[in-house]
Amino acid sequence: MSTESHQHSAHTFELRSTLVFSLLIFLISIRLDGRGSPDLTVREQLGLLPFTLIFIALVSWNSSVFLKSIFSSLNNRLSANLSKIPFFPAVFTIAALEQALAIALLVVQAFYFKRLGYVLNKPGLLVVALSSALAFAVLARASAERRPALLLLASAFASVVVRAYSIYFFPLTPLRSDMLPLILAADHNLLAGHFPYVVYPLISGSVVLTYLPATWLVYLPAAASHTDPRWVSTVLGLAALAVTYFSVPRRLRLYAASLLSLFLLFPYAQFHHEIYISLQWLLAALIFAALQRQRWILAGIAFGCGVGASQLFWITLPFFALYLVHRIGLKQTLLVVLALLASAAIWIAPFLIASPDRFIFGIFTHWSIGNPLSVRAFNFTFWEWTALRFFGDASVKMLQRLQIVCLAILFFAAVRRKIRSEADLWGWATAAITLFALTNFLVWSYFFVTAFFMMILSLLSASAQQANSTELQNDSRHNPYSKKNSWA
Repeated sequence: MSTESHQHSAHTFELRSTLVFSLLIFLISIRLDGRGSPDLTVREQLGLLPFTLIFIALVSWNSSVFLKSIFSSLNNRLSANLSKIPFFPAVFTIAALEQALAIALLVVQAFYFKRLGYVLNKPGLLVVALSSALAFAVLARASAERRPALLLLASAFASVVVRAYSIYFFPLTPLRSDMLPLILAADHNLLAGHFPYVVYPLISGSVVLTYLPATWLVYLPAAASHTDPRWVSTVLGLAALAVTYFSVPRRLRLYAASLLSLFLLFPYAQFHHEIYISLQWLLAALIFAALQRQRWILAGIAFGCGVGASQLFWITLPFFALYLVHRIGLKQTLLVVLALLASAAIWIAPFLIASPDRFIFGIFTHWSIGNPLSVRAFNFTFWEWTALRFFGDASVKMLQRLQIVCLAILFFAAVRRKIRSEADLWGWATAAITLFALTNFLVWSYFFVTAFFMMILSLLSASAQQANSTELQNDSRHNPYSKKNSWA
C-alpha cells in the first residue's frame, strides 16, 4: 500500500469511527436514563426497540466484533464520501455541539430537580457558556501542530467548567442519586473503625454497600477532608484521558485527542455529574498503557486493581487471558494472572476475611433478593423477562442465569475467532460490557459509558496496528536488507 493510499485509508477509518462514536454519544445523551419510572409495558418497549437495535449496530460497527461482512460493504460506500470531509473541522463541530447540549442539560436539571435544591444560577451559567466559547475560539485558531494537545486541553477545560457549576449549584443528594452518598457513608464508616459492608439508612431509603473496595476506597481522602467527591471523579477522569493520550504514537495524537475529547464532553456524563465510574476508565487506561509497552506484569497488576474495583473487569477478564495466551504463551500468562490475583487480593481479601457473609451479601447475594426489574434505557432484558414469564419463571435469578449464558456464548465466539491483537481485546471487552448491560435486570445508561471508553482503546489500537503494518510493508519494499527480503 502506498503512503498516499494509506493516508486515505487511515483518514476514512478515523473519521468513520469518530462519527459512529459521536452518534452513540448523542443517542445515549438524548435518551438519558429514560422516564421517571421503569418502562415495563410492551408499547413503551416496542418504541424503544428500534433505538436499541441501532445502538447495538453502532457498537458492533466500532468494536469490530460482529457483522463485519454487512458493515464492510457499507464501509466501501462511505469511503468515497468521507474522504472529502476534513477531519479536524468535523471533530470541532461535534465537540461544540456536545458542549452546547451539556450546557442545555444544566438548565434542564435546574428545573427538573428544583425540589432537590438544584439552582439555575444565571451568572454562573453565563460564565460556563463564555468559558466554553473562549476555549473553542482558541482551539479554532490553533496551528495544525498544536491542534491535538489544544483540542484535549480545551475540551478538558470546558468539561471541568460544567462540572464545577454542577458541584456548586447542584447539591449531592441521595434523592437524585445514591452512588456517591453511599460511597461517602462507607468511607466515614471505615474512618470510624466500623466494617463498611452494611446497610446504610440514606434519606432515599436503606441501601446496601454494593461496590468493590477499590471503588469506594479511592474516595477516602475526600471523605476524610470533607471535599466534594465529584472533584475526585473529575481528577480520575482527566487522568484516564491523559494516560491514554500519552500512550499512543505521536502520529495518532490528533485521532486520540478527538475521541478522548468527545468522551470528555459526553453530555450524558456531564449531566450525570455524580457517577463514580471514572476510576474504571483510569484502570483501563493503565492496562492499555502497559500493553502498549509490553509490560505484561504491570498490565496484570492494573487489571487486578480493576478486579478489585468493578465487576465489569470480571466480565472482561476471560478475554484478557485469551489475548495473553495468544500473545505471550501459556506459561507467561500464568505469571501475569498470578500478579493479577495478588493485586486484586490486596483490595478484596481484608474485607472478605473480616466478614465473608456480609461482604458476599453486599457484592452478590442481595442482587437476587427483592430487586424489581428496571429497564429505562436500551436493553434486551424486557424481552427476556417477557419470554420467561411465558414459561412461568421471570425471577431475577433466572434473568441472571440467562445473562451468564449470553456472556458464555460471546466468550466462545471470541475463542473461535481468536483474539490476536489489542484492538481485538478491547473490541471484545466493549462487546462483553455492552451485552452485560443490555441483559442486566437493572439497566442504567451509565453502564455503557465504560464500554465506550474501552471502544476508544480498541479504535486507537486498531489505528496503531494499521499504521505499523503499513510501515513494515514500506520498509520491506525499500530496504533490501530487511528480514523479509534477506536470505536469513
